[in-house]
Amino acid sequence: KTFSPKSFMYQDGDSTSGADALKLILEAKNNKNKSLTIENLYQEIPTELWQLTQLETLDLTGYRLRMIPEGLGNLKNLKVLNLSSTNLKKLPNSFGDLTNLSDLDFSNCCGLPEFPESSKKMKSLNFVNLSFAFSNCSDSISNTDQSLPKSIGFLKYLREISFVKSNIVSLPESFGDLENLETISAGKAFGLKKLPKSFGHLKNLKNFNAALTDIEILPENFGDLQNLRNLSLHATTLKSLPASFVKLHLDILDLGSNGLTSLPENFGNIHAKIIELDNTPLTALPESFGNIENLEELDLSKTAITKLPESFGHLKNLKNLDLHNNKLKDLPQNFGALKNLDSLDIQVNEFRKLPESICSLKALKFLSAGNNNLSTLPSCFGALQNLIELNFFNNNFTNLPTVLEQLPNLEILSLAKCPIATLPTNIGKLTKLKSLNLHGTKILNLPIQYDIPDDGN
Repeated sequence: KTFSPKSFMYQDGDSTSGADALKLILEAKNNKNKSLTIENLYQEIPTELWQLTQLETLDLTGYRLRMIPEGLGNLKNLKVLNLSSTNLKKLPNSFGDLTNLSDLDFSNCCGLPEFPESSKKMKSLNFVNLSFAFSNCSDSISNTDQSLPKSIGFLKYLREISFVKSNIVSLPESFGDLENLETISAGKAFGLKKLPKSFGHLKNLKNFNAALTDIEILPENFGDLQNLRNLSLHATTLKSLPASFVKLHLDILDLGSNGLTSLPENFGNIHAKIIELDNTPLTALPESFGNIENLEELDLSKTAITKLPESFGHLKNLKNLDLHNNKLKDLPQNFGALKNLDSLDIQVNEFRKLPESICSLKALKFLSAGNNNLSTLPSCFGALQNLIELNFFNNNFTNLPTVLEQLPNLEILSLAKCPIATLPTNIGKLTKLKSLNLHGTKILNLPIQYDIPDDGN
């Protein structure tokens, strides 16, 4: 069925009388309209509204009401109910008769009603929107209980809930009864500090975004979320992980920008394809880290790490590695075993040389090593035949390393702010070079001619 063949919106004002609004409601009934919007008009809803049994969308945004009559249950075809910016204290017992309701919106509300037990029947309920709940409220309302109602657990068929940018401070233990819940969006719910013990009961949870919340601790059974695939705890106040955490099987794990100073010794037991640990006070990784065999992307930028574990070379599926802005001076001896590494960023570290093992990274296409203390390259560096982009910005090279001429696919080369005085003629052998950055070097003159290979070379 097509939503909204016609849509009525009643604006509050002197020009619209109650009689006019009632006339339009009756017109909606006669025309069998499926979408109806009423905005800021009555303290009480005209009873005729509940006769619109074909209605599929009802928008009561900003409506000044404290309760909805039992007649709501007559709208058995209703799929979308918008009660945003209302201050409902109670939902009718007939609410559970809305068995076709899919989307329920309580965003921007300064109070949340209890759900009747009849809500257990609502098998079609897909999404509840609580975004901005308790936000932008008066001081008197802000001092009231800003928790989710205990009766939220009655919505056991619910699949997605959002309380993004809300001031909800806690979730009840009954939250764990939402056994069909797949997605929780809680980003920027700044008041949220902890999760209920029952959180681990959400066996079907796949996506949980709690970035920029005040969550300090995770329940001990968090690792029981065996269907969880995407987890963001970015920029929380988290300082430790529960022992069960390593049981998770994730696609994406974002633990960046929080207070983690260490990881569990058995962290390598976790399954994840993408891990973000950037901007944390981590000083080291556990030796077990190399056991995360399916890891493809890792961000360890802006930490206090000074050394990588020897097991690091066991990350056979790693493709993208960001180590910029640390205090690294060397890489593990078996670093060259990362045969699938495509992109490596080691900018802003303390490298004086690159290890010979880096020459074994045959899949490497992008290497960024700016802001180090490099003055030479390994003689085997030319083995990196797939390199496309190379950044040596602000290093100590005084001459262009001759091994660079052996990189036939190099397209982008930056030697900016290196104390190079001359550019050799053999740079002409880089026939695919498209961008050459020599800004801030000591080069005063360019070669009159370049060594360009024959077409057959």
